[in-house]
Parts: sequence; structure tokens; C-alpha cells
Amino acid sequence: MAHLKHLEGRGLVTKEEILVGSVGRPKMLYKPTQKLIEGGSD
Repeated sequence: MAHLKHLEGRGLVTKEEILVGSVGRPKMLYKPTQKLIEGGSD
């Protein structure tokens, strides 16, 4: 999870909460941003 938080902090991935109607913590979906797709990883 630390690596995903790092990427999210740099604007390279976005996080989306998925609500599926089940009990417990919601699922998280991480998607690459256009910055990452274009190779802007610095």
C-alpha cells in the first residue's frame, strides 16, 4: 500500500472507491493517470 500512496501523491495514479453492497471496507480501484501513461514518472 505504501507504494500506491506514493504514486497517488505524485499524481501518477488515482483511487476510486468501489461500493458493492457487501459488509466491510469498500474496495479500492487504482487507475493510472494520463501523466503516468505518457511517461511522466520523473
